[in-house]
Amino acid sequence: MKTPTHRRGFRVVPILIVAALLFLSWWAIQLFRPIDSDIRRLFSPEGKVEYLFSVNPGGPVFRYSEPMQRLVEQGSVVQPRLLEELKNPRIQNEVALILSEIGDKAALPYLIELLPKKEDLTKDEHFTTMCLLYALWQLTGIELGIDHKFSPAYTPKFRAEWQTWYEKNKDYVYTPSKPKVPPSSWGRDRVLVHFEAKLAANPTAR
Repeated sequence: MKTPTHRRGFRVVPILIVAALLFLSWWAIQLFRPIDSDIRRLFSPEGKVEYLFSVNPGGPVFRYSEPMQRLVEQGSVVQPRLLEELKNPRIQNEVALILSEIGDKAALPYLIELLPKKEDLTKDEHFTTMCLLYALWQLTGIELGIDHKFSPAYTPKFRAEWQTWYEKNKDYVYTPSKPKVPPSSWGRDRVLVHFEAKLAANPTAR
């Protein structure tokens, strides 16, 4: 007795769904395997960023390690994994600087939250703070707590001012499809405020 065609179709559909899920799982593993490998390498001495000097104008200049460069080349797909690692003090500097290159509006609250609440910083804390402020500057184009000429000494008021700015604008920030470095800014301006949407009190989903 032959099985009706429509019944055979019902049997094929679950098989296709399972096959699709297996393929997506394999694809995800292949995608994140090199990312995780490069993130692990950030913990090693050869994975560390090197601060070279500051120029006027231009601000701080860094030399990225090989795994940092590889993660930057991966683009925005690595951001979710990097945000998970941003609180780890052992690789915080490296992660913040990678986010300065590939981050979007989702990175802002993470970076702001990690700014110090105290004024007297150790040498290591000062460097980490510079990396966090640099990332915020590069993403938004806003020179708050860091300057392309002469950066001021850190004070917790910068953290409070960043928090205030974010709370006022978080519903109206977006990442352009093709971010460009404007000639009047030293930042990458990957995150912009949609002022028309803000004036209309119409939050943007971009």
